[in-house]
Amino acid sequence: MSVATVHRIRRVDPAYPPALEQLSDPPAAIYTTCPPQALVELLSGPLVAVVGPREPSTYGLEMARALGSGLAAAGVTVVSGLARGVDACALEAATTSGRALAVLPGSVTRPYPAGNARLAAAVARCGALVSETNESRSLTRWAFPRRNRIMAALAQAVVVVEARERSGTLITARIALELGRSVGAVPGRATSPLARGANALLRDGAFLVESPQDVLDELFGAGALRVHAARARSAGGVPGDSPAGVPGGHDERLTESQTNATHPPLAALDATDRAVLEALADGDGVGTVAARCRLPPGAARAALGRLVSLGLLQPCGLQGFERTWRATALLTDLDTNARHGADGGGVPDLDRDTSAR
Repeated sequence: MSVATVHRIRRVDPAYPPALEQLSDPPAAIYTTCPPQALVELLSGPLVAVVGPREPSTYGLEMARALGSGLAAAGVTVVSGLARGVDACALEAATTSGRALAVLPGSVTRPYPAGNARLAAAVARCGALVSETNESRSLTRWAFPRRNRIMAALAQAVVVVEARERSGTLITARIALELGRSVGAVPGRATSPLARGANALLRDGAFLVESPQDVLDELFGAGALRVHAARARSAGGVPGDSPAGVPGGHDERLTESQTNATHPPLAALDATDRAVLEALADGDGVGTVAARCRLPPGAARAALGRLVSLGLLQPCGLQGFERTWRATALLTDLDTNARHGADGGGVPDLDRDTSAR
């Protein structure tokens, strides 16, 4: 692989990732294929590390591919280590759907392993290669756990696809937990040695990962995958290619055909859904909504998920929600109907052209 320019970002430079400062031994500098300001933008969006063994099962490869593709399509930058197996599979899937970031144990000019050089080039085109060294000498065994700590620091969540009981993959999960990051794991067969590490994480409290939806629910709240993926597809570009790199940065005003394709008909809202929609203030989380509407937390979460799936709410921050333009239009029409003596029970057709609003 040929890299025309390698950018060195020192710890004293403005573009140095703040997340790395949380490490007990932050790199003195990082080297990347990405220009400093572009790296700042890439790292300002959501990042999820997908990690696993070099020799996974067929099931592990399928899950890595599904997670890489689904998360990237939803606007999340997929982080991994470029090693063969789960790492490479997740990154390759991500490069076909969105953005990826590979953290290397050695120089970005000589990606390791050499057999993944083509994949490294694809990652560099849609995201970045990052390393704390620019030296091309032979790697030591300590280069790999040092790489893992950078992955754990940069990501908001780490997902372990498969891991043996004493796997090096678990180093990344352990560091992530120490840094306060979310850690998830894909459940595996109880009798499979490749599943013991991941199953142990689940037993100890890691969040369950059966699909990209589970990861997005952990990061943003219920229903985030469907809404963000639809919005990314409607934008006609690289998913998540907003100024901040956060899903939802695109213009929400879809064309009529796009709206019909991405949202079900809004036939009606039940009383709970309408109460939640009317009571929500931008940034409210499940607990606040439950208290304000006097609902059990489970009922509030379910209502928020339904409203997100209808395109009436979108995730805001890590745990909150906010109304979309569709919700504003809906509430305005319902209020107008009520003031004009309508029964207020029906829901206006929001799948028409509302550009005149």
